[in-house]
Amino acid sequence: MSNYIIGIDGGGTKTLGVLWDQNGNELKRYQTGFSSFVIDDALTRKHLEDTIENLKEGIEGNFTIIMGVAGYSVLKDETEYVKYLEEKYNATVKITSDGYLALYSVVENPEEPVIMIIGGTGSIVYSLVDEKVEKMGGFGHLLGDEGSAYHLVIESFKYMVKYYEAHGYLDHFGQEMFRRLNIEKLDDLKPLVYGVNKSNIARHAINVSSIAEQGNKVAIDLLKTEGESLAIQVINMYNKIKVDERVILALRGGFLNNVSYVKNSLIDTLNQHNINYVVDVNNNEPIMGAYYLALRSINSKWKEEQ
Repeated sequence: MSNYIIGIDGGGTKTLGVLWDQNGNELKRYQTGFSSFVIDDALTRKHLEDTIENLKEGIEGNFTIIMGVAGYSVLKDETEYVKYLEEKYNATVKITSDGYLALYSVVENPEEPVIMIIGGTGSIVYSLVDEKVEKMGGFGHLLGDEGSAYHLVIESFKYMVKYYEAHGYLDHFGQEMFRRLNIEKLDDLKPLVYGVNKSNIARHAINVSSIAEQGNKVAIDLLKTEGESLAIQVINMYNKIKVDERVILALRGGFLNNVSYVKNSLIDTLNQHNINYVVDVNNNEPIMGAYYLALRSINSKWKEEQ
């Protein structure tokens, strides 16, 4: 019977699943809504299970399923849920965090220290040194998430409120944001924030980026500040792991990689400090971490059976 690997990368915006055969050939992929145990536990489980069912449909074999899911740290019934999934899908199942998944996507067999920073809907920093994983940030949108699309939008909205209340009118940045958001007064910002999930707030980051591309200094400064915040987290992690050799710096997340002002600000700030690093050029999809982790699990099982 053939062996298959299913990898699932669940984040605050979307859930991506990939099916590989035992030789590492991608056979199928499936994408659905967010997966975050912090945002909505029940809906997250539904999206995860929908993904598994779509990828397994019509295929018989032995399955190893590796899932990296946002908000993993708040999952209280991990053992019970894994057992439920294993029985339901007749598979070996492991759940970890989406950041851990992305961390192992950097290199298949990490020999050099790795620092990975994720700047997407939220933000978090991981390090991998001698198979030991450290984490900084990742406290969610109420306690942190500096350097993320969500944090940028909230800071932008706060800026508009403070400017208007201080001057009695909106500056050019505020006017442009109002036009793009299709709102007419400050109170119209409230429905965009309260009672809305994190990913729906973060999607407004594209408006700030668009205004920045027109040369607006306020928008540019807001974006640069997010990049500087990410750099500070990297510097703190670098000081924590205390390594002498060069570290591989992996940049992950659409917000960080797709918004030049954020990425350039991060790099510029790091270059002002004494950090020996090289940027990861492979830029594998985070989902590849599931494949590499599954191989480790499978190979370990085979060794135990020999």
